[in-house]
Amino acid sequence: MKTISNGFIDALKNIKQVDAIISYADRENTNYIITQNSEMLLTEAQDYLVTESAEVELDNGGIQNIAIYWNTDVLKSACKMLDLETSNDIPKGTELNVKVGLLVDGEFEYVDYGKFYTTEDSKYQMDTNTYTTTAYDAMVRFNINASENALNFEEGKTYTLKQYLDMICSKCGVLTQFNLVDNTNANIPLISNDPYSNDKNATYRDIVDDIAECLGTNFIININNRMTNKEFNQTSVMTIDADILKDSNVYVGEKKDGIDGIQVYDGSAILNFVGSDNSVFIIKNNNIMNFASSQLLDYVLSKLQGFSYYTYNLDTYGIFALEPFDCFTATYKNTNYLLCSFHNDIHVSSGVSEEISYEFKEYDDVSTYKVSSSEDKLSDAKIEIDKANGQIVLKANSDGNLVQVELNADANEGSEFNVKADNIKLEGYTTINGNFKIDNQGNMEAVNGKFSGKITSTDGTIGTWSINNNGIYNNNGFFINNFSFTSSGKTYYSGVSNIYTMSDIFICQLILLGTIPMPSAGTPEFEHYDVNGDGEINPIDLLLIRHITGQIP
Repeated sequence: MKTISNGFIDALKNIKQVDAIISYADRENTNYIITQNSEMLLTEAQDYLVTESAEVELDNGGIQNIAIYWNTDVLKSACKMLDLETSNDIPKGTELNVKVGLLVDGEFEYVDYGKFYTTEDSKYQMDTNTYTTTAYDAMVRFNINASENALNFEEGKTYTLKQYLDMICSKCGVLTQFNLVDNTNANIPLISNDPYSNDKNATYRDIVDDIAECLGTNFIININNRMTNKEFNQTSVMTIDADILKDSNVYVGEKKDGIDGIQVYDGSAILNFVGSDNSVFIIKNNNIMNFASSQLLDYVLSKLQGFSYYTYNLDTYGIFALEPFDCFTATYKNTNYLLCSFHNDIHVSSGVSEEISYEFKEYDDVSTYKVSSSEDKLSDAKIEIDKANGQIVLKANSDGNLVQVELNADANEGSEFNVKADNIKLEGYTTINGNFKIDNQGNMEAVNGKFSGKITSTDGTIGTWSINNNGIYNNNGFFINNFSFTSSGKTYYSGVSNIYTMSDIFICQLILLGTIPMPSAGTPEFEHYDVNGDGEINPIDLLLIRHITGQIP
């Protein structure tokens, strides 16, 4: 948790004057962007102004909106993300420093959120004449493919998880500041070759998350811009009460009681289990734990033993001090809840809002905890609204699978609704433009249609034609497919598919009487009247046509 004064906490509960300072350097200048057009907002920035060798560019009132958020879970890494709307075009690869402050006793007290890095150029927003910029803390450097940027393992050497983690951080260009001397699992020699050599899609961020589970800890980028481990601190150092909470969008729901068991699951089978099954934490698809759980699991359980946490959503007027994995007390409906900061979303513009929340993950394929509260919602969901491009995007991450729903609008081409998911279910009576309908039983009704491929049916009607197991027929003719019937103890087969009418009876009779010439063998006319396909037109074929058209039973 970030250090703030008692005056800062008191200021949170009253009408606030807020400022944000963003600083970055380019080839020519050191740039400062501040929220408001006021010289008093340079209280903290003055120290930097006198020491910088480059020329200083100051943009008063250049920040329109600033958002800082993160989304993580138990025994994972956290990457903080920064969204900006400013008057500055900030290029790709820029290092930013972000501070947000409150006016306390006449001066601004700032909370330093550290360094962020842009991964693409700013985007110009024509309607507001501003630029939107997205940046991430140094954890973003781990989002590279591990197999394409392989580590060099010394032959014959076995590495500890701490050494393995150091190698990864060095590969990704991130300095470390770990406190793992007393972490038993960190110092066990385990790794003699790459455990992810067969996983071509794994990133080093995935591997860092797996190591966090193996060590029973969490990883963040600290204020010194170094990777460090972050333990769950069950000591309450901040209380969020009704003065900070908003009136709406606030609830505390399902509780995950004190963890007393851990299960290792590889996606198809349970590989190991320790503890009791009252409140189980699941480690899933972890390549290291899959082969080393017998050496690691007891210590991880000792780290999580008794840890309790809730699903919750708290919409506040701003807290500022929380960091990923901080524990804090929230007073809601006259009850104190000890909560943990897994998801946080801070917005600063003309005012301040900060939403913190958490929802349990669900695993349908193994026996574990489930959330059944009617207040459940997607904590992993992210809603993006791009006013300039007329776009709304909803993305929800569920156990590594991405669901994406997009609503795009274009002045010339109209709107577009796009859904991408592994599985799409539409439940209930469904209509499209009133002309295509599917009811709850799967019955479909449509106006006009064009089909390609195979259509199967054993019942129904098409216009005046009826369908049964033998084929399609009407009062005047019959379309058959390998039709057969038995007469006088003998079975006759059509062998072909044709439509026959009353006129075919008359023509076949004339052929047999010699009134008209016999069609040549192999011609369509011959095959049409050789109903049973025996190579000749004879009275049996006439009998079949009369039966087909319903003239005889």
